[in-house]
Amino acid sequence: MLASLNPMARRTLRSLLTAHPEWRSYAHEREGEVVLEVPAPGSSQVGCLVVQTHAGNIWLRVAQPCTGCFINHRREMKRLVRAILKDELVFVIVMRGKTWVETMLAEPTWSPPVRRGQTVRVLSWSGAHDRVLRGRPQVKAGRQQRR
Repeated sequence: MLASLNPMARRTLRSLLTAHPEWRSYAHEREGEVVLEVPAPGSSQVGCLVVQTHAGNIWLRVAQPCTGCFINHRREMKRLVRAILKDELVFVIVMRGKTWVETMLAEPTWSPPVRRGQTVRVLSWSGAHDRVLRGRPQVKAGRQQRR
C-alpha cells in the first residue's frame, strides 16, 4: 500500500505506525491518500479515531459527524493522537439546531460556553468524559421572554 500513497500520506502513515505498529490493518488507501480508522473501546461513542490526509493536509476526526480538525504537522498529529487515546483531550462539537458551528479539541475538565440555542457535545476516547450541554432555547420572533 505504501507505494500507492502520495509522499505526505506515506510520511503520515509511517509516523503513525512507528508509534502504533498494531494499527497497520486499520489503514487503507483512497486515491493516493491514507485513511487510518482505529476502532474505539466499547465504552466509547466516538466509533473510531480517523487520521487521514487530503491534498497535502492532515485531518483528525472521529466517526461522529462534524468532528474534523485540521492538523498542522505530523509532530502535532502524534501529540494529539497520544492525548486523545489517554483521554487528555476530548472533541467538543458545537451545533445550533442542525447547523454545525465549530469543533475543537479541549481538556476534558473544560466547560465550554454554551450560547442560547446551542448544543455542545463532548466526546472522549473512553466515553468517561462524554456529555451534552444545552444553551437556553431560542426565543421565537414576536414572543416575549419571561423572566
